[in-house]
Amino acid sequence: MPPSPDFTTILNARLNAIAKLDPGEAQHIARLASRSRERYEPNAMLPAASAWRSPHVIATGWVGLAHQMKDGGQQIVQLLLPGDVVGLGPQPMPGLVAFALTSVATLPLPEIHNAPADDRTGLAARRDAFLAEQCFLHLNHIVRLGRSSAYCRVANLLAELHWRLAQRGLATSSSFVLALTQEHIGDTLGLSYVHVNRTLQQLRREKLIWHEPGRIVHLNTQDVIAAGGFTPPVQLR
Repeated sequence: MPPSPDFTTILNARLNAIAKLDPGEAQHIARLASRSRERYEPNAMLPAASAWRSPHVIATGWVGLAHQMKDGGQQIVQLLLPGDVVGLGPQPMPGLVAFALTSVATLPLPEIHNAPADDRTGLAARRDAFLAEQCFLHLNHIVRLGRSSAYCRVANLLAELHWRLAQRGLATSSSFVLALTQEHIGDTLGLSYVHVNRTLQQLRREKLIWHEPGRIVHLNTQDVIAAGGFTPPVQLR
């Protein structure tokens, strides 16, 4: 069963993956984690980044950033997980909306945006690493959509999500909770529900993945990474 750490542990793991927190920084993170949270039910719309006065960090749940199509469909362009920051960096293009894929809680994190480069909170020093990771994930998504088969797209997405969740203590070496429906996967990868379903069945037949109740996905991790052509960055400092 994948672990379910509290938010302080998740944020500590997220930041420690960039550079080890010293005791003073860890205490500051614990204070941040105690702030009041804004909560959203599944499918609820989150405020536009411009409506918040500062970036917010996701404490619990998954968020989709999507472009709404005129025919009622959508293209999910980014998946945000616990420990990710909403509203960091350039404002998203018009037409993008953020919505809760699960129950979500966020809390303000102005320090990561406003603190000077020589601050002692440990957040500003990691700001560039957060932005570098966002850039890596965007580029991976572009290549995934533009140059990959359905089989590679699904395998790449699963490998990416496993890597990201493991970074923050939310996955074992070979399993994680997949908080996406097949419709969400299709909206992320530009595939129909039928195509997603067939691809997942193929991955199961080849024993690259298998499921348990509760959306727990087990991976033949290295084989899934190879099938999807996913190469995680070595360092994001």
